[in-house]
Amino acid sequence: MPTRNIQSSRPILFEPSPSGEVDDTALMGRATGITIQLRRAAITVSLHEAHSDQFEIKFAGAQPSAPQGTDLQKSETNYLVGTDPNRWRIHVPNYGRVTYASLYAGIDAVFYGNGRQLEHDFIVSPGADYRQIRMHLSGNTSASLDGGGSLCIPLAHGSLKMQKPFIYQADAGKKIQRSGAFRLLPGGDIGFSVAAYDSSRPLIIDPVLSFSTYLSPAAENANLIATDAAGNNYVSGYGSLGIPVTSGAFAGCSTCTVSNVVTFVTKLSPDGTTLLYSTVLGGNSSAQPTGLAVDANGNAIVSGWTGATDFPVKNGQQIAPLNNAYAGFLVSLSPNGSSLNYSTLLSTSPSFNPSSMTYAKAVALDSSGNAYVTGTTGNGFFTTPGALNQGGGGDHANQFNIFLAKFSPSGVLAYSAVLGAADPQNGGDGPIGSSAIAVDATGDAFVSGQAGILWPVSGNAYRTQIAGSMPYAAPFVTKVAPDASSLLYSTFLDYAYVVNGIAALPDGSVFIAGTSPGSSYPTTSGAFQPSPGASGGSSGGFLTQLDPNGTSLVYSTLIGDSTYRLNGLALDSDGDMWLAGETQDAQFPMVLPLQSWFPQSQISLPVASVATQFDPSGKTLKFSTFLGGNAVGYASNVAIDSNHRAHIAGASEYGMYTTTGVYAPSVPAPGPGFSGETFAYLAVIDPTVPAPALCISPNNAIYYSDVNAGGFSDQLLTITNCGTLPLTINSISAAAAVFTVPASENNCPQTIAAAQSCTVVVRYSPTSPGTSSNSTLTIESNAPIPQIVLSLGGKSTAAPVATFSPTSLTFASQEVGSTSAVQTVTLTNTGTANLTNFIIEITGANTAFSETSTTCNLTLSTGTSCSINVTFTPASAGAVMASLVVLDANGVTLSPQPLTISGTGTQTPFTIATQTGGSTGTTVSAGKPATYSLAALPANGYSGTLALNCSNLPTNASCTFTPSTLVVTGGTTAPFTVTINTAASQTGALLHAMSLGSLVTAAIFFLPFGARRRRAAIPAILVLLVFASIFSSIGCSSGGTSNSGGSGGNSGNPPTPPQTNVAPGTYTVQLSVSTGTTTVTQPLTLTVQ
Repeated sequence: MPTRNIQSSRPILFEPSPSGEVDDTALMGRATGITIQLRRAAITVSLHEAHSDQFEIKFAGAQPSAPQGTDLQKSETNYLVGTDPNRWRIHVPNYGRVTYASLYAGIDAVFYGNGRQLEHDFIVSPGADYRQIRMHLSGNTSASLDGGGSLCIPLAHGSLKMQKPFIYQADAGKKIQRSGAFRLLPGGDIGFSVAAYDSSRPLIIDPVLSFSTYLSPAAENANLIATDAAGNNYVSGYGSLGIPVTSGAFAGCSTCTVSNVVTFVTKLSPDGTTLLYSTVLGGNSSAQPTGLAVDANGNAIVSGWTGATDFPVKNGQQIAPLNNAYAGFLVSLSPNGSSLNYSTLLSTSPSFNPSSMTYAKAVALDSSGNAYVTGTTGNGFFTTPGALNQGGGGDHANQFNIFLAKFSPSGVLAYSAVLGAADPQNGGDGPIGSSAIAVDATGDAFVSGQAGILWPVSGNAYRTQIAGSMPYAAPFVTKVAPDASSLLYSTFLDYAYVVNGIAALPDGSVFIAGTSPGSSYPTTSGAFQPSPGASGGSSGGFLTQLDPNGTSLVYSTLIGDSTYRLNGLALDSDGDMWLAGETQDAQFPMVLPLQSWFPQSQISLPVASVATQFDPSGKTLKFSTFLGGNAVGYASNVAIDSNHRAHIAGASEYGMYTTTGVYAPSVPAPGPGFSGETFAYLAVIDPTVPAPALCISPNNAIYYSDVNAGGFSDQLLTITNCGTLPLTINSISAAAAVFTVPASENNCPQTIAAAQSCTVVVRYSPTSPGTSSNSTLTIESNAPIPQIVLSLGGKSTAAPVATFSPTSLTFASQEVGSTSAVQTVTLTNTGTANLTNFIIEITGANTAFSETSTTCNLTLSTGTSCSINVTFTPASAGAVMASLVVLDANGVTLSPQPLTISGTGTQTPFTIATQTGGSTGTTVSAGKPATYSLAALPANGYSGTLALNCSNLPTNASCTFTPSTLVVTGGTTAPFTVTINTAASQTGALLHAMSLGSLVTAAIFFLPFGARRRRAAIPAILVLLVFASIFSSIGCSSGGTSNSGGSGGNSGNPPTPPQTNVAPGTYTVQLSVSTGTTTVTQPLTLTVQ
């Protein structure tokens, strides 16, 4: 959906001065608030917008060279000022440059510029002497040089600056700069000094007179827009004449002063690149336009009001001369703007009240080119026979009677009627009178505005009275017969502040648009916005459809919050409604917008121009966009051409986005005292062309409050392609170093498909406490407005900052229910204040991760560190993540980047548990078996064969299983028994006798080892030796007795092997249950008595 934007600071165009002014050879240039006269060997600059300062530069010693206009433009200017057509100036040519040929011997001078500055090149031919150039300032003006080499020119109310000259020579198409400067000469003249240069080539000296720092930029206000069948743009508004404070500035305006306000009508080409004409209408007092329309032949019809006694009139109604009063006017301009088809004043009858105030407020055309004009007037307004004449009576000069008049394309009055009195009868606030008009195909006129209780209404009207006990005024809609002999209907609407537009539909119904409806303003079923906006109280705009008889509402909706102002309404050939307005609501609904971001102003309340398109029912918003780029402003009116393109006029502050190649692509920077002033603009939107669109959220500004110095804070920016074609993001960057878009946090691809979104992190990293930072974030793309500039702001504070090292912990896979080895994190206070009374907390899956120990105390000074130990005990299988953060006593995070903890729990296919009544611990007497009743519990339907094994058994113990091999089927629990035997059999016979050496050897073997028990070993050896001698004696004696009778005793029978039991004590036996590569262990406790 391409757009073309033009702003009102046009290039300085030069034209011949009026005959008899200064001299016949002079030319004049005009810019916003400035007039430049160029005559023989001198120029005069008049600054009339600020303080009416004026100064003159004479070229001392110059030849009497006459200035010549060069670079003829396609545009021309017409001055239809005053009542005498012979003194009007039409088809005045416009030049882009003025040349003084041979101003000095071998030296030409060329003047050109724009609304910001006047440039003049001195072109020194080969062999000529540049030192001939001497500029002399008028009067007692004495210039001085500043530190940068610029020339400062003092004036009565400030100063101007002539920038240090750019001096160069051309070589193969390149500018080769030469060193040089201004030179203050004796007598106050100004010349130049130039270092070495090639005298065989031309030398160009280019000083620039800058006046933008001195002027108000608001010389023009364009609030009306119209278009013709070819798509040409017609803009009307008002502004100062742009003339010096001298009489006779324009022929036929001998009494004009700088305070005069004139009406202008400007015609530009459909693409906005060419100014076709600009015509000025006025006289010896102010003249302001209120309505604009263009007929099928390209004639521009303008309505308005004036206090000028010499306003140009042609084929108009004869009225008495104005006496400190205002009259309405209706003017038809020829297609080239150079002549009047007709011009008439609208006022009271000559014999009744010459001091009455009449204001023409709106104009509309029918298909034949007849003009219908409405406004307010006092009593005695001229009416035609048979037309309504329903004035309020009496002779009050300022009574608010509403008139309606119809003129043919040649200016012949078809009828003139007074429809009724709109005077309020009670106190209140708001405009009174008609403000909008429409005409249908049959010639019925629909007039709308604000009126009090005297206004005539139909008996079956939608509303016959104004709500409230003491009503002031309310909107009305009145339908007038084609001959103005009767009211077809007339009705009040519900309360609203003002009506700003009305459109007639083919079925006889009308849409009415306006601003500030009351809190009880009605809405109908299916309304686009049935209730007030987010600000509450009341809405800002309304769009209401009245049935063909004026008896009921067909449709009614509110629009926007209380900050929205609906300023204009237009209907296209499909029945779609276009609205022009303004809002302070950054969240105003956007649909396929050209601009979704809300402008920010450092000097005034942010307000954005808004253009919206509704379908014929008014229920669906088809298109909605902000306008103006980064400049605040408002859209004042809208017109639709035959190609469905919307032409929008408005005004904005400095910095508005303009499209390439347009007639006026830039405006001057405002000077001191004028920073909040506005420039007129024109925008053309083509809704039929597909295009990408860049939407962002937030869309007005990003602000960071109280961010710890040395730390950072992140905010998420969402980017959406809200258009219909792929959106290409070329760059995203912040102007100040404290604001960044980390590459790792930029999740946007270079190309974003329609209706797709992505996010980027915008980070604020202040380095010093107690500072405020303001910057901008720029996003460049292939959207129709290729650059977004988003305001950034931040405030830092002195505070601790908790920083972790490493920035993440990753645990290896860990069996469910088991605990990992410890991992250690270092916490460092990198902030600018001590970290006190802080809390270390694991958030997220905090049951899986535990802080087991820490060296961190209640205070961690700046720059110091402590450690934190963390373990992982998964409760279930799968990946687990959590964060380690540091909080203050209020739960506020002190760690701008939390430490990420991750791990994975693993789950074996089975677990071991006890059977009912069983236990993993048993107590038995030595030599008795210990039995454990256990079961294998399969997970997730596991089937398989499990091998059983015991380890870490005590000496003399053995382990058996029942069954010996465990089979698990289909996830069914498999019980089994583990038996630990605490006694073992000794094989072989016990000898009847032991040698002393054997006993000694045994004693030594069972000696305790270790230095601490060496002294206790000596008694043990002695005891063993004693027992050894006893056993030895017994053995000798027995042997002695076996001689008397055989073997004797039991020497003939082998002895029974003794039982060897597990020594008393408590033991832990490890049970292992295995399948494949998976082994599950279960500790079994054995207590032997």
